[in-house]
Amino acid sequence: MNVQSSLTKNWILLRYAVEINHYSPLSTPNSTSSNEQQQPQRQIIDCSEGLLCLNLTTTQQLYVIRDETEKIECIDLLTTDSSSIIGTYTGDSLLMSYVIPSDNIQRKFLVKFASTATQNARQHCEDCVKLLSNSITITHFDSISLTSSSSSSMINPIEKLNSIVSIDDMIKVLIGDNSIQ
Repeated sequence: MNVQSSLTKNWILLRYAVEINHYSPLSTPNSTSSNEQQQPQRQIIDCSEGLLCLNLTTTQQLYVIRDETEKIECIDLLTTDSSSIIGTYTGDSLLMSYVIPSDNIQRKFLVKFASTATQNARQHCEDCVKLLSNSITITHFDSISLTSSSSSSMINPIEKLNSIVSIDDMIKVLIGDNSIQ
């Protein structure tokens, strides 16, 4: 066993979905100008396209890696402002949202954990959440109120910043449900 693998926690994934939103400093939720707001970029990768893993290093680097070498997502949990990273999970799926202020970019990614011989996918997700919650705020999806009748200031932070894809829809995509409205 090499030293790196003993220092890194690894989870095998079934699916990875990402949404990238680019914002100019002038963009607002009602912006219509293409100069102010761009359409989000979306990508879905599943395990049929190569081995997908989520890795958390002892230095609090979180990676999504394809085919053991290609880093397709990376978050430095130690140097990134913890208030700009949030997560939520349900069952065997974890949704992370973070902002890259210097580039005016918001990234959301959703991973679906795979079962192994020793644990089911839900247990892997819970193990990951337990480790990540030492560095960032992660909530259980069922405990989040997605609608608020009392105040618009209580909008779920994950759905702020002009998001078009809802959390429900991202989870449906990750689970493989094609009934997205």
